[in-house]
Formats: sequence, structure tokens, C-alpha cells
Amino acid sequence: MDETPLDMAQAVGGAEPWAFWRAFADANLFLLLTEEPRGTDLSPQVYDLSDGPMVLAFDRDDRMAGFSPLPVPYAALPGRVLAALAAGQGLSLGLNLGSGAASEMVLPPDALEWLLEKLDMGPPEESEGVPLSAFPPNLTGPAQAAVVAAIAGASGLAEEALLAEVVWAGGRRGHLLAFVGVDLRDQAAVARAVAEALALSGLDAAALDVAFPGPGAELTESLRRVGQRHVAERPTPEPALPPVGPGMDKARPPRWK
Repeated sequence: MDETPLDMAQAVGGAEPWAFWRAFADANLFLLLTEEPRGTDLSPQVYDLSDGPMVLAFDRDDRMAGFSPLPVPYAALPGRVLAALAAGQGLSLGLNLGSGAASEMVLPPDALEWLLEKLDMGPPEESEGVPLSAFPPNLTGPAQAAVVAAIAGASGLAEEALLAEVVWAGGRRGHLLAFVGVDLRDQAAVARAVAEALALSGLDAAALDVAFPGPGAELTESLRRVGQRHVAERPTPEPALPPVGPGMDKARPPRWK
């Protein structure tokens, strides 16, 4: 059986303990329900166990079918949405139970609430002005992983991303990640993607400054000269389709009955 991103992330957990949570937040999980979804209303199947109530979710439909050979109602939800729904309700999450996969486990309520706290961290500070000097970036380990994830989160929204180590007026030194050509309406979403990437790499928002300069701005030219440049390939526009399933429309988040 092919491994899923959750399986692979769990397998390397000792070397990269944050990898699992990044994979879980992005994973599309099949949550077992007692009945078909009614709009945004979901009725999860809750199992009352000796250790407390638990809901079940699987990261592949064949794993769900292996647990229950009969057709069962379900909702496909991103892991971050599922954690938000379960938070504060004392529910554990049984993940891929019965599959024998590396990601087969039970996530207790405090683990889901911890994840939600991480995802609710505020965005990094947006820089103002141009730094006094800029140098090639000097990031390794979790910080480099966070930048890669942050740039991936801005896919399709920025023309390019520029990373450099900078010195600001007053002597403060740090790293700056500039997203060039981001529409004003999309800047909040990109900033949140950066915050989430930092949080799920064991860092806080203060570890990185973010900027949204224009293509011809002084800051852009300064960073292009010495920084690390990532050029985005903008996807070919496709006709807009309505969101499919609960949790896919951010304007109408799912809720539990």
C-alpha cells in the first residue's frame, strides 16, 4: 500500500518532530458521520470509550472502507478544520485506525487544542521601509523548512518571493521574506500562511519579517541583488467552481450539530 504524506511525516518524526503536524493540518481527512451532511451541518459518529469520546477520520477512502465494509456517511475536511471543530469538546481523534499504517494513532483532546493554538498565532510583523543592508540568507533546519512551506502557501498569489538576511535601522538583524506582486486583497492570506508555516516549524512569528513590495520597489531591487529568489509559476486560470463539500468554502465553515 502506498504511503500517504501523513505516513511519511510520522515515519520521520524523530528527525523532524513538526513534520507530522504540518502534514496533518494540510491533509484531507474523511470524518465518519451518523448521517449525510446537511449543508454545513455535520453529525459526527462519536464512539464512547473508557478513555472518553472519540471521532474517527481516515486520510484515504480505502482505509475508511477497510474500517467499515458497509457504506457510511462522511465529510472530507482539512485537518486544521477538523481540529477546530473538535476543540473544546473533549473529543479524541482516532486517525487511520485499523489500517496498520504508520499514521495509525489516537490524538487526544489536548493535542488537537494545542494544534489549534499554534494555528491561531498572529502573523509575523510586516516590515516598513528598506533595511540598511542585506545579505544572502543564513537559515538552516526548521527555519529553512518554514520558509519553504511559507512560499508554498503563497503559490499562485505572488510573482516571486525574495529571502535575505537584513539589518534594520537601530541595529536589529534578522531575516526578511518579501512577496512581490501580491494583490492587496491576498496579503492577509499570505501573511497567515507564513505564520502557520512558522508555528508548525517550532518557531514564532518574530523569527521572520514579511514584506509586500511592488515589482519595481527599492526594497525589491535590493533583495534581488543579494537574496534568495523563488519565482512562482502562476497557474493557468480556470473557470471558478463552487466549493465542494463541507470545509471547502471558507465563508461557510462547517459546524457540528
